[in-house]
Amino acid sequence: MRRSAAASVPVVLPVRDGGEWLAPAIESIRGQSFTEWELLAIDDGSRDGSRQVLEGFAARDGRIVVSSRPNRGL
Repeated sequence: MRRSAAASVPVVLPVRDGGEWLAPAIESIRGQSFTEWELLAIDDGSRDGSRQVLEGFAARDGRIVVSSRPNRGL
């Protein structure tokens, strides 16, 4: 798990089969005027490609960290 050094506001995004809403949600976070944040996206065993969407964003923005695990719920 990689972490950005300057992050001062952690944002936690639990995800379970939320692929349809992920891009708008992440773009909303990325679009904030305050830029010192880190997004920890926790994929809870999604089966709809959510993890791949998250990993795509993480590859383009070092403030996004993805953790993936089998489905266990919150």
